[in-house]
Amino acid sequence: MKRLESIQKLVLIKIHKNQKLRSMNFKTFLYLPLLMMAISIGITSCEEEDSSEPSVILDADAGDDMTVEVGEEVVLDGSNSSASEGSFDFEWSFSSIPNESSAELQDANTADPSFTPDVEGDYMVELTITNGEQEDTDEVTVTAEIGDTPKEISENINENTTWTDRLDDPETPDYHVTSSIEVNADLTIDPGVMVHFDEDVFMAVKDGALIAEGTSDNRITLTSSNEAGEINWGGVFITSSDSRNIIAYTDIKYAAGAEKWYGVDKKSGIGLSNEGKLKLKYSTISNSDGYGLYVRYGELVEFENNEFNDNEAQAIGVDMTQAAMIDGNTTFSNNTYAVEIFESESSEGDELTYTNLSGNASYYVTGDLEVNAELTIDPGARFEFKQDKKITVTSDGMLTANAEDNETVVFTSAKADAGIYWKGIEIKSADARNELNNVEISYAGNSNWWFGEDKMTALALKTDGEIKLKNSEISNSNGYGMYARYGEVTEFVNNTFTDNGGPAIGLYANLAGMIDEGTSFSGNGWDGVEIFKSTLDESATWVNLDGSAKYGVSGDLTIKNALDIDLGAVFEFDVDKELYISSEGGSLNAQGTETSKIVFTRAVEGEGWSGIHFRSSSTLNKLDHVEVLYAGSKDVWLGQDVYTAISGDNNAVLEMTNSKVANSGGYGVYWQDGTTINDISSTGANNEFVNNANDDVFIEN
Repeated sequence: MKRLESIQKLVLIKIHKNQKLRSMNFKTFLYLPLLMMAISIGITSCEEEDSSEPSVILDADAGDDMTVEVGEEVVLDGSNSSASEGSFDFEWSFSSIPNESSAELQDANTADPSFTPDVEGDYMVELTITNGEQEDTDEVTVTAEIGDTPKEISENINENTTWTDRLDDPETPDYHVTSSIEVNADLTIDPGVMVHFDEDVFMAVKDGALIAEGTSDNRITLTSSNEAGEINWGGVFITSSDSRNIIAYTDIKYAAGAEKWYGVDKKSGIGLSNEGKLKLKYSTISNSDGYGLYVRYGELVEFENNEFNDNEAQAIGVDMTQAAMIDGNTTFSNNTYAVEIFESESSEGDELTYTNLSGNASYYVTGDLEVNAELTIDPGARFEFKQDKKITVTSDGMLTANAEDNETVVFTSAKADAGIYWKGIEIKSADARNELNNVEISYAGNSNWWFGEDKMTALALKTDGEIKLKNSEISNSNGYGMYARYGEVTEFVNNTFTDNGGPAIGLYANLAGMIDEGTSFSGNGWDGVEIFKSTLDESATWVNLDGSAKYGVSGDLTIKNALDIDLGAVFEFDVDKELYISSEGGSLNAQGTETSKIVFTRAVEGEGWSGIHFRSSSTLNKLDHVEVLYAGSKDVWLGQDVYTAISGDNNAVLEMTNSKVANSGGYGVYWQDGTTINDISSTGANNEFVNNANDDVFIEN
């Protein structure tokens, strides 16, 4: 009887299977003779003993045939498959697919595999179920068609999906996105696809990947559903860290209608945040109601040959690390600025290069930049700074801007025409590669730098800072052009300082020897070099500055090494300041000529300075064709308080010839016993003493 039951089940299952696709009709009754025969055999066989176990009956059910659109994901259904007893496995496979199709089954060993038809036609899929000994098969047909109207998208993409070029008409969108969507799986957009987005609707790529890769002759378009009305859609917002994210040969138009949170509210056609990654290549972003591209806490994996046109805000907004991804082949037209760099810092180990942007495009710096790694700036690059913003090269950083004569690197104010200043460049790095060559720095010095005291300057050299400054121009600073305290200028050649509000240069004594004759000065608050209170402990030559430029001495100077003064040099001293030649290795060799005298005089009309005071016993101490004017304003201790223009004690040595001492507030020369000086009053010495308040010369025997 068990065999009878098994055979009956088989017959009934086959009848049912036949009914699945055809519904009940006369063909069903073709099975009735078989049924009657089975029953008859069963009855007969019941009379005999059968020791074998009955076979398990399997029934594969591949589901109903269906019609879908090309590009629409298909989920098959084998859940109605059954076995008379026990379990079984699923095995799906294509028995036939259209030519040129590359469709693949996903999860082919489950009850509900999927695939995406990529061309028109019939896809024949066969299901086999097996228990290891027996099997049964069934087949389902999926017909893929191309629609004739845009496909509406309003649901999140949670399964791998391909948007295909559905419609032949290039003016008709293939897809119409009517509400903001999340991409939580792989979304592939084929070449030639056009997608329309409604007002403020955006695409957020979160856990999946966006693969929008057109070709040079078959581009992808993502745009507003109302371009004519210039209505903006939201844009593409990427937080997915999948490095496959790519937008290539794609036109993104009329986006940035909705603000997104990047730590600040910003509108952008494409936005990267929260470690979002993107390759952006050969694409155009235009007519955004904000930024074209905005990257904060995200990463441009690749960036090349893009276009940014007619965007309401900046074409690109990035931090200083991502700014190095912008290439020179990317073009900019009619944006507010090309590349904004907001407040940020580079990380140790970075090797960043800022390229010369295409055309006349500029970097727009809207926040303070901290250089903690290598930063190289290509010739021709231009940077415009928002008010009071600065670049700081930290002790871990390096800045190199080494340009050619016809490709100057420019650092300036974004609103120079309105008299708005940026803060300037601060160097704290001792890296020997720090260099500014053929660079223009203008309209800096908006606020004070701290050097132990407040100073405004365009170029600030701080403790341990080191720089080579060559063939460069610093102009229109609101304070100093360059101010160096405790740093090092390792090369200084042929620079220009023009129209700075304060002194062109402020530095300490050891750096004054770096200033060359080829550097020029004009229109500055002080045309020349200020030397503030400091000690010279390195041998140096202080040159005759170009043109009418002078040294301005704003603090007492102590000379503890050999100092040579070139003929023609002029020094103007602030009130009561002195030049002290120390017994600790100091010497002063100032030898001019009849036509190129060396002059030491006062800086303030109506006020005097202290004078030159020798305690050095060096035979290098010489004054020849020198003028010392308006000194003697402050007393010098020479066993008693003495006012004098030139003094010597403590074994001092001096040879003085062809020189003039005039208008001293006390003596012309006061030389104590135990010191050595030539007969400065003799005809042979040819010195001149005029209008000194006390005796012209006092030499103690």
